[in-house]
Amino acid sequence: MSEYKAVMKNKLHAVLCAYFPAWTVSGPYPETLRKWDELLRTRPVAALGGSDAHSRTYRLGPIERVVHPYAYLYRSVNTHLLTEEPPSGDVARDKAAIYGALRAGRGLVGYEQPGSIAGFCFWARSGEAEATMGESLAVHGSLELHVSCPRPARVRLLRDGQVVAQARGERLDLVTHQAGVYRVEVTRRYAGRWRGWIFSNPIYVT
Repeated sequence: MSEYKAVMKNKLHAVLCAYFPAWTVSGPYPETLRKWDELLRTRPVAALGGSDAHSRTYRLGPIERVVHPYAYLYRSVNTHLLTEEPPSGDVARDKAAIYGALRAGRGLVGYEQPGSIAGFCFWARSGEAEATMGESLAVHGSLELHVSCPRPARVRLLRDGQVVAQARGERLDLVTHQAGVYRVEVTRRYAGRWRGWIFSNPIYVT
């Protein structure tokens, strides 16, 4: 809804966007990503994502439309978390696992209309040590960074806010020696344009 209201130019455009909501979604605002990278230079900061859920019926003369139904919104922008174990059914145990993953930033934000992000992986290895999103890793010799996507897309790997590698397809791999804050941005073509699809939380390499 936030992006919808930001891009509307007039009443006709609002009606078109109400019927074709995918036209309005492109990804996080660039200034938001820049601010995130700025904060990451000073401390770990986990990103969360969700839909601005305000489903409502609008009328314009004889035209009536439910704008952004909840069933659509909740299948759009979501935060996916990585936990040590799958849910057990024990409320207290699962609650602690989920809060722990949120606190650490072990996860990613995805816009799932272009396709499910299930299966996305981003991890790093140096020597015998490994780390994934939200975790820290000390460099001992070379540093390997690996990205795997469930579907073909454009993949960018950033270090301290700057693109250091990019690929088109389902994989990106980089070998380096440089420490820094590494995160991934993935875009995918959908509804006629390249849209932000996956935004990983960082791996902190020291």
